[in-house]
Amino acid sequence: MLRNKSARYMVSIYFMTYFAKDCFSTAFLYYVVFVLGLSQTIGQGITSLSFVGMIVVPIAAFILIKTKNPKINWSTSFSLIFIVMAGFFVLSLQRSHLGSGTTIIFLIILGVLWQIGRQFLEYTAWQVIPLVPDVDTIVSGKLRTGTFAAVQSFTRQLTGALGSALLGFILQWGGFQEGSLHQTAQAQNAILIVLIVVPIISIGIAWWMVARFNLNQRTHKILHNEIDRLQGGGNKDDVDPQTKSIVEDLTGYKWDKIWNTTK
Repeated sequence: MLRNKSARYMVSIYFMTYFAKDCFSTAFLYYVVFVLGLSQTIGQGITSLSFVGMIVVPIAAFILIKTKNPKINWSTSFSLIFIVMAGFFVLSLQRSHLGSGTTIIFLIILGVLWQIGRQFLEYTAWQVIPLVPDVDTIVSGKLRTGTFAAVQSFTRQLTGALGSALLGFILQWGGFQEGSLHQTAQAQNAILIVLIVVPIISIGIAWWMVARFNLNQRTHKILHNEIDRLQGGGNKDDVDPQTKSIVEDLTGYKWDKIWNTTK
C-alpha cells in the first residue's frame, strides 16, 4: 500500500502530527513544574481542558463539508499550534516577571488554543484516512482497508513510544535531576526542546506534505467513480483526461500501470 503516493503522504502526515502531539503531551507537566515553577496539579488541570476540543468538532465538520478540502482544516490546526508553541516559549522567558496568577491565566488560554488545534488535527486526519484505501484499489484492484488500518495503528503506537523515549534521552542529555524540584538552565532548555522545538519541526514537515497531498472529498469522488467504471468493464483507454491526471497524482503511478494487476 505504501507504494502509492497518497498512502505514503497520509501515513507521514499522521506520524509527524501525532509525534508532535505526543512529544508535547509527554513534556507538558515537566514544563509546568520545572520551567514555570508551578504545581503538578495545575498542569493536570490544564491538561483536563481536553473536553474543550470537542466543541470544535461541529465547526471542523462544517468547514470540511463546506470546502471539501482538508488542507484548510489542517492549516487552521497547524497555525494554532504554532501560535501556542510561540506562546509557551514567551511564557518561559517572562515567567520571572509574571505572578503565578497571571501565568496560570496565560496557561489556560494557551491550553484552550492547544486543544482546539489538536482537535482540528485529529478530526481531519480521521476523516481523510478512510479515503486512502481506494487509492490503492485503483492500482491493485484489491480492497485492503484492514492492511492500511494496521499500518495506522502501528504508526500511532510508534509515535507514543518515540515521544516518551525522546523525552528521556533529551532530559538525560540536559542533565535533568530526577526528584529535584530545581533544575539547571540546561535541563529546562531540554524540556523546551521536546515541548516546543520538536513539535514545530514535525508540524512544519507535516505542513509541507499537506501542501502536496491532494486527496480530498472531491478528488476521491472522481477516483471512486473511475473505479466503478473500470469494475463495470469500462475500457481503460476511454478515461477522461482530467480523471487520468487526478488518478496519476493521487497514486503516483502512470496511467499504464493503473488497474493492470487485475488482469
